[in-house]
Amino acid sequence: MFFLLISKIEIKKKNLIVTSDDFGVNPSVNDAIINAVNAGKVNSIAVFPNYDGITNKEKKYKNSAGNAKYLLNKTNGNREIGCHLTLISGRPITKAKSMKGKNGYFRGIYEFRRSINLKELREELNAQVKVFTEANIPLTHLSCHHNVLTFFPELYQEYLKVCKDYKLAIRSANSHPKKSMNKFLSFLKIKLMDDLKKKDRKEIKKFTKKAPNNFLKTISRVNINLQVFTIVDIMVRYQGALFKILKRILRDGLKKTSYSK
Repeated sequence: MFFLLISKIEIKKKNLIVTSDDFGVNPSVNDAIINAVNAGKVNSIAVFPNYDGITNKEKKYKNSAGNAKYLLNKTNGNREIGCHLTLISGRPITKAKSMKGKNGYFRGIYEFRRSINLKELREELNAQVKVFTEANIPLTHLSCHHNVLTFFPELYQEYLKVCKDYKLAIRSANSHPKKSMNKFLSFLKIKLMDDLKKKDRKEIKKFTKKAPNNFLKTISRVNINLQVFTIVDIMVRYQGALFKILKRILRDGLKKTSYSK
């Protein structure tokens, strides 16, 4: 999945980060991302911290840190790597009993539960970031798979704390077009009827919409060192839509940027 992240520095000037998420999930996604980076179309990659290594002739890359090293070795030019935190895909790194199903994997997004032990959550998020920091992978930012860490205030606060502790930029959960995001949240409420109480399902839709504004207000309070404010996060599912959006932004004056600037 590709994202356009627009950082609004001045009223008449816009900066663009083109991000690709989910590196490490499978070989075809990995190859597509590497090709996009080398073609100069993508300058930011969010890597999963909890997937097995890429299979290759050397059998050198055995884990997610290896995946990130493989990505750096196979790409060139201006690209940055972020940790794509997840609570709904793959296996947890820690015990995380309150977050996984009977099969030992995280519950999927349509089986998500609010009854997460916050101590376990804190340990898991830290373990995911350490996969890269302890392997000396130069991280510039954090993001969250399907934005689940913005579903509820208590999860969101843990998300911000990790950003503060590691002094990393955080990607805003503000998604456009709004209609598509609203449809997704409404659909999610229906799918989670068996796993969440009615008030919790309502809270997801309510807080997810508030989170981007809370994010901006919270920055000074938690003293997060943010180099880039990602104000708009545009989900692009079709190539045609991507080019239309890029054309429109270019008309308004566009400058490619990165998290580290």
